[in-house]
Amino acid sequence: MRKKIVLLAVLAIALIAAACGGGPRIVGEIQTTMHSANEVAISFRTAGEATSRVAYGVNGEYTASTAEQTGREHQHIVPVEAFKDYNFIVYVSDDTGELVSDEIKFTLLVHDEFEGKLADFWTIYNNYDNARVAVIDGKLQIDGFHKNGTDNNQKGIVSAQPLNLAGRTTVIEIDYVVANHMEQNPGFAGEIIQGDDVWWHNGFRLTGYGDSFNTSMFNGGDGSIGGMNIGDLELPYTLTWILKHEKDKEFTIEVKINGVSRHVGPLNIGSLNPEALYFYLYVSNNNQDGPSVFDRVTIYQK
Repeated sequence: MRKKIVLLAVLAIALIAAACGGGPRIVGEIQTTMHSANEVAISFRTAGEATSRVAYGVNGEYTASTAEQTGREHQHIVPVEAFKDYNFIVYVSDDTGELVSDEIKFTLLVHDEFEGKLADFWTIYNNYDNARVAVIDGKLQIDGFHKNGTDNNQKGIVSAQPLNLAGRTTVIEIDYVVANHMEQNPGFAGEIIQGDDVWWHNGFRLTGYGDSFNTSMFNGGDGSIGGMNIGDLELPYTLTWILKHEKDKEFTIEVKINGVSRHVGPLNIGSLNPEALYFYLYVSNNNQDGPSVFDRVTIYQK
């Protein structure tokens, strides 16, 4: 009887080992985030003590590797340049074997901390000549609107070229510092017409009011989007808007405030072309005295 119990115990351990598999294990997802203006952080956690490194390169090649590090919490810093298509592979090993991740792709489009001037990525969207877009003390400041004006008074920044969102997950991070205008809106449009209200053209956006965001708007467009209402926000905060292309014209969007998920829902962009969308960030007329101020705008794809 004793031999039978021991045999059953050994069999149970073997079944558990077979189910779990040998080698180290990563808990949760591998995260890729901007670490600085020209560095990306690749972060993850392992179930036990393990040694890791990240191999990386561009356009499918692997030409360098980070230094090895050992522990449970892992963060590898990789240098990147804008508009280059990077690829990463994570290697994790311990006494039981080695884990090799799937290939991770990453493209930095812009990381603008507004040091001295706007990045070359941007141009000005102007629908009100008297308003001003300026870089002051390392921040983007938009002001000069007359108080209690109309929604047609708009000014901000827009990507100089359309972005290709097809087949990728696009991440937008914006540091909101001060919000003294009726709206502070990040969004996408199929076209940008200077001197004309983007509201009436095919596109979608998050409508920001400083202390809240509501559903992305689709005016003049033929798409659809799930409702969203995020409130009780206190400045400063970081808005993260994630757009994952699923297929054809369909996306899943997620909105985070200070890293905490506040909304997940569907987006269908209708007749818009996912391969050619302009990103904008504009404000509209004052409802308080003073400017709207942003500390950083980052856009990357993975």
